[in-house]
Amino acid sequence: MSNKEFAEVPVKNPAKTAIVTGASSGIGLAITRMLLLKGWSVYALARREFTLPEGSGRLIRVSCDLLDPKALRSAVDKILDEAPALDLLVNCAGIGLFGPHEQLKPEDLSEMLRLNLEVPILLCRLTLRALKASKGKIINISSVTAEKDSVFGCAYAGSKAGLSKFSKSLLEEVRKSGVGVSVIQPDLTRTEFYESLDFEPDADPAAALLPGQVADAVAYILDAPDNLVVEELTLRPQINRIQRKVSGKRMDREASDPV
Repeated sequence: MSNKEFAEVPVKNPAKTAIVTGASSGIGLAITRMLLLKGWSVYALARREFTLPEGSGRLIRVSCDLLDPKALRSAVDKILDEAPALDLLVNCAGIGLFGPHEQLKPEDLSEMLRLNLEVPILLCRLTLRALKASKGKIINISSVTAEKDSVFGCAYAGSKAGLSKFSKSLLEEVRKSGVGVSVIQPDLTRTEFYESLDFEPDADPAAALLPGQVADAVAYILDAPDNLVVEELTLRPQINRIQRKVSGKRMDREASDPV
């Protein structure tokens, strides 16, 4: 990995170090901004450039194809060599694929399943020894669909259910080592996630979460006493409603098949 793949913005003596995936937009960007404001040093794994959040922390942008296991391992090894310690892993990168299951392209399904489930599992494996040394935390961003039946989103729901179950099982495995593992399951959140889909959150402010609210949930977990692990947080908007995109128009409906 060349030095050009690391775009560093230095500041003085950040207190703790985190790795965040999906840091270039949406929930991942909000989490990165929150950590920087708290003075963290954040290694942001992302394939594209993104606006630097303001704060007193230190941002190191790491260009990495998460779906390339060798590149992923190389990036993590370099981070662990550079960082004095690793205190937090946030797995936030993910995509959604929706539609009748028989109509979805196998290659698209494979990409989604790998990014949503395989990559977080691999990253936990690659960072676990360092997190045990620091008694750090893992926070996996899943989805409310992990607990529900999702019509036309069964593979997506399966990937998120797998991530939630993995998170809880890993906690049981590593809790005696002092590592905390938490899973956050947000409902509809106003991000770029819906740009390529045929639906989006309703325009009513009460119909969707904001990325910063998910970041607040991460902060809540980080601020918990050392003897307490927040195993799972499910975040729901007050109103459960989406709007379909049909020929440039918006058609409101209740989100009976939540995403």
